[in-house]
Amino acid sequence: MSKAEIKFPLKSETLLTTIDAWWAAFADYEGELNAAFTTGKEIEPSIVDFMAEIKKVSPDMCWEFSKGEHKPHRFTIAPERNYPLEPVAKLLKEQAPELEFFEIGVDRDATPWEWMQGEADSRFTWDSHENIYVSHTIGRQNFIDLTFYIPADKADAKQEANSFLLAELALGEKVVADWIGYVDVEVLKTTGLFKKKAAEPPANAYPIKDIRARIAAEIARFKNTLPKEPFRRRVEAMEWSIFKMTENDSQTNYLGDIYVASICDADLFSALYNGRSRFNSQRFSGLGESFVLVKINGASSNLGLNQLSSRSEIEDALTESFQAISSGAVVGGGMGQENAYIFLALEDEATDLDTVIDTLRTQKLGEKTWVFFCDSRRQCEWVGLWDDTPAPELSIR
Repeated sequence: MSKAEIKFPLKSETLLTTIDAWWAAFADYEGELNAAFTTGKEIEPSIVDFMAEIKKVSPDMCWEFSKGEHKPHRFTIAPERNYPLEPVAKLLKEQAPELEFFEIGVDRDATPWEWMQGEADSRFTWDSHENIYVSHTIGRQNFIDLTFYIPADKADAKQEANSFLLAELALGEKVVADWIGYVDVEVLKTTGLFKKKAAEPPANAYPIKDIRARIAAEIARFKNTLPKEPFRRRVEAMEWSIFKMTENDSQTNYLGDIYVASICDADLFSALYNGRSRFNSQRFSGLGESFVLVKINGASSNLGLNQLSSRSEIEDALTESFQAISSGAVVGGGMGQENAYIFLALEDEATDLDTVIDTLRTQKLGEKTWVFFCDSRRQCEWVGLWDDTPAPELSIR
């Protein structure tokens, strides 16, 4: 059994039991749901009541039905970027039974283009997608920034919201959350004597209907530019940077009270530290590595937070343990007023986390020692060093 038990605030035996019971009922009603969606048969009130029972799993969880890709229908669990619900949604999907007519997903997929018109009419003010163009660039923190170019007749007070919603419909929630940074809008002003001819979009812009293929290709291209070796093989040769934060910064950033940090990749730290980040490991590792943060309370572990050597000894022990299994690396560290921090890149999450727990326990660290996941979707998940490690106070990015 893994020593690194991943926990999150809403996790409990009651939650697991509720999820299992809800899926059992879903399986019982599957035939009737399939009949309703394929033949137009009216959905019985009992099924409507059953669907509402998902609120017992979480009152804030959203969901919807749509056409499936591999099965006739898709049931989508939608935490709507409510980060405390992300691990609940993942658990719901993991606990789902194998169903005959329904595939299960988390986050809304891209809407089929032929459906976009009706979807758009009900959600925002643009009456069509004609004459809309888009361009993209790789921006800060390895995000893909989008610029929409719209004709003058589509310019209105909701044009920014319209553009974001259109991007989400065209690309799907997961792509937008993990990869899309800024979404800007520029109006193609009319030209000519009678102002009837719209200005041409820039040369790098393309019709909105091409956005899925273009962004998918850009993500693949960008991933191919990332290093082909794991952090453990190159971390010592990388150009390390030192960051010092102001007192106000250290009180407000989601990493905690960290005020000084050293790290092997300045862009990586910028993405981890800044609130805009919506951090996703895949934008910084093309090999599937994930980034975690060890937080050690100084008083609990009798660490001298004014002495760098107190953290260095722990980092050295972790590095030796990672080298022994040829997996994982220490990629940075930092100090706060009350806590010490160590950044890690994990290659095999389950194995590497167990190694981290074993190593930290040999260092006789105190009960207030935690491992946090840096990815925004997992920011409410944590691993405690000991069985009596208390639940941490989690701040939402």
